[in-house]
Amino acid sequence: VAAMQRSEALITALKKSNAELDQFAYVASHDLKAPLRVISNAVTWLEEDLAPYMNEDTRETMALLQGRAKRMEVLLNDLLQHSRIGRVASPEARVAGGDMADGLLELLEVPPGIEVQFPDRFIELQMRKLPLETVLVNLIGNSIKHHDRDTGRIVVDVVDHGDVLTFRVEDDGPGIEPSYHERIFEVFQTLQSRDQLESSGMGLAFVKKYIDVAGGAIRVVSDGLRGTTFEFQWPKELSQQDRAA
Repeated sequence: VAAMQRSEALITALKKSNAELDQFAYVASHDLKAPLRVISNAVTWLEEDLAPYMNEDTRETMALLQGRAKRMEVLLNDLLQHSRIGRVASPEARVAGGDMADGLLELLEVPPGIEVQFPDRFIELQMRKLPLETVLVNLIGNSIKHHDRDTGRIVVDVVDHGDVLTFRVEDDGPGIEPSYHERIFEVFQTLQSRDQLESSGMGLAFVKKYIDVAGGAIRVVSDGLRGTTFEFQWPKELSQQDRAA
């Protein structure tokens, strides 16, 4: 009886915590956007009114203010999306790997010198579209964004183990130092300054949470010198958390 009471108390506390998180995410994504829009609009009006008097320095300052306001709005949107992972049911539609590959390439901005390859076993496999598509978009996009050369190759592969699929997104970019292999999955973490590379730092946090909720796991393989592989297990069937979402 005591164990049951403790279990019920924990469930009640968890529900309360989830409700508080939902409320916080709502406030962050809605209420805090209003002053950001005011700031953005005010900067635009100032630019128009002061146009005859502005020099290179003042124009740069105005652009900086606009950039910071837009960055904050992106962070708020990403925070709300992160809080919803595992709470909103994902469609169970399945697609052929070839259709998945085509869809990923349409969603991504792939520079001319970067080649994204999908081996035959990826193309021929049937897979659940969402949220797997979101996971792969973020991983491939991360490889593109952080590539340090004009030319490069990204290989998106999969191995079918029966109940579980093992996906690998491998690139020939700059690599990730082993000491950062865990940190990169944390919320708002970036390896480069946001002034050097525009990013909310949420992409890999999305990836890890989606995979955790699905009942899989992800790891990074890189010596930090050249090349990075993200490898993750993705159950073919929905996890209990997915079903309850």
